[in-house]
Amino acid sequence: MDELIVIPNGIPPHKEKRISAELKLEMARNTLGHIQNLKIDDRELIKNTPSFAYETLLELKRDYPEDNFLWIMGTDSFDGIATWYSYEKFVNESNLLILQRPNLNIQTSNPFESEIKKMKRIAKTDFEDGTTSIFLLDIEPIEITSTEIRKMVANNENIAELVHPKVNKLIQRNNLYQT
Repeated sequence: MDELIVIPNGIPPHKEKRISAELKLEMARNTLGHIQNLKIDDRELIKNTPSFAYETLLELKRDYPEDNFLWIMGTDSFDGIATWYSYEKFVNESNLLILQRPNLNIQTSNPFESEIKKMKRIAKTDFEDGTTSIFLLDIEPIEITSTEIRKMVANNENIAELVHPKVNKLIQRNNLYQT
């Protein structure tokens, strides 16, 4: 990849908005801003309407017509894809890389499960021929999720070892994720 674009979700259509767009953007910049060839894109955060992946994909293709995109998401997000706005168009018009945690497989209720079971190895040329594909990548993530971190904050537990120090201070200063 030439560049990784991280797009913090603005107003999520499937979840309750927890924090302001400004704080979300600040946390993303504090955590990821130092990474070379990584861009934090605020397009969804500046909208006053819910953010839909398909609309964001169309915007990216319009803004960068010469580029091929690889949309990266976790297995948990992909399992809920059938509930997304225009999900079939989204899948048919993008390359998807699904990050699969150990022992967390694609659910049989996923409309693309049979296609995923046929997958083999990922090659760079798979992304360059203009066709759309779904790829699966087994990952070895850290053994904590953002949901668990938010629960720890709500329970006044120490998260200093789990998040960037500036993000930890921002959470404390703004009393984020408190019940």
